[in-house]
Amino acid sequence: VSQSRYDFMFKTIKENWINARKLAITNKEFDIKAKLLGTIVSEVEKKAKDDGQRAVTNEDCISTIKKFLKNLNEVKETTKAYLTTSESADRAYKQITKEIMILEDFLPKQMTKEELVSSINDIIEDGSIERNPRNLGAIMKSLSSKFQGQYDGRLAKEAAEECLNK
Repeated sequence: VSQSRYDFMFKTIKENWINARKLAITNKEFDIKAKLLGTIVSEVEKKAKDDGQRAVTNEDCISTIKKFLKNLNEVKETTKAYLTTSESADRAYKQITKEIMILEDFLPKQMTKEELVSSINDIIEDGSIERNPRNLGAIMKSLSSKFQGQYDGRLAKEAAEECLNK
């Protein structure tokens, strides 16, 4: 993925944040999208700054969004237990669900297990990596270089183990 593609993802998030802020100001109301994207922009910029004042990358954006999604999904699961007993839990659940939908829109489409298996088999068939369970690390490294941010790591590991144990 080229540097311009890296710039593109961050610019897209930042533009969406600015537009959401403008809309919130125009409508004189709180906007969860503006607040959430502002937090994402800050976190991504901080990550790049803390890593030696380097430019923001696509990987920074993806890893930050995935971290937020993981936390939101954990809170959502916890909130589920209180849905029928608390009006505030209902509101929180709806807000968390909206935040998850907003963030998921910025992630690349995630590969299915079938797509991962097919890609792993292609890697093995091109001859660079032998079909051997000890080559799990090599397969994961190859997937990462070709499909960074496009798959769930646990699902990829499971698919790789299946392919390597055939």
